[in-house]
Amino acid sequence: MKNILLKAFIFIMLSAITIICNAQVAWIQRPDIGDLTRDGAVGFAIGEKGYVLGGRCHEPGQFLNDTWEYDPQTGAWTQKADFQSQSRSGAIGFAIDGKGYFGLGYYSSNDIYYYLDDIWEYDPLTNQWTQKGLFPGGSRYAALGLAT
Repeated sequence: MKNILLKAFIFIMLSAITIICNAQVAWIQRPDIGDLTRDGAVGFAIGEKGYVLGGRCHEPGQFLNDTWEYDPQTGAWTQKADFQSQSRSGAIGFAIDGKGYFGLGYYSSNDIYYYLDDIWEYDPLTNQWTQKGLFPGGSRYAALGLAT
């Protein structure tokens, strides 16, 4: 009897989870970032604003170094100071104490891939990028940067 009740309980719980997981979620379209499509970009949040930078544009086949700030209060993107070093894709991004950090990743030229190990800091108050050093673990791409 216990076995039947346990199986019934598990079945009911799995059914409830399936129903909840399949519920319709309404996504709201927000404005696009500039005119270019991109992949491999980095994002981080500072305060109430979101930042997206870098990545690769497939249309002209170029790597990007532009920095964009999204303000959810106005729903607008504002272009900020371009990243001053090698444009890249597959980088890391995170924020600590009101500043954004960006680094690592790769770029290519003439079908040769180059991997990077530099780390940069973005200060939204001055709208400036400053190199902070090299990642001691060496160059890499598609890594993950987290800050809590």
